[in-house]
Amino acid sequence: MWLVFSSYDEKVIDFIDEEVVVLLNIDGVVCEVELVMLYAADTIGLTNIMYFSNWVAGEMLIAALMKSHNVTVQIIEPRELAVLMDIKKDTFDLGGFAASRKKAEKMCEDAESLSGAIVFNDR
Repeated sequence: MWLVFSSYDEKVIDFIDEEVVVLLNIDGVVCEVELVMLYAADTIGLTNIMYFSNWVAGEMLIAALMKSHNVTVQIIEPRELAVLMDIKKDTFDLGGFAASRKKAEKMCEDAESLSGAIVFNDR
């Protein structure tokens, strides 16, 4: 799972390599996930962009995302980071998530069916 957040406060850089607890509200179903802040930098004017990852979403979360319309994301811990957020919550539309996921699964299935097959090109 990848997540990108931003803040005008440059102190967010102090949380690089720290574990951060993020609250996900998926159409009313709430769960907490722990992500690591991989990187933060002043990349857009005065805005500090934070990148989080190193977490693999489980099957239950993927299933919930596949059926949902949107997900609201909020950093809740560490509290010292949460208070630095200009935008406390952000909502992401999941309109294309299910279709993209299904397409990716199909591509993986097709690749698996071709593995071990020899393909000849008559050029």
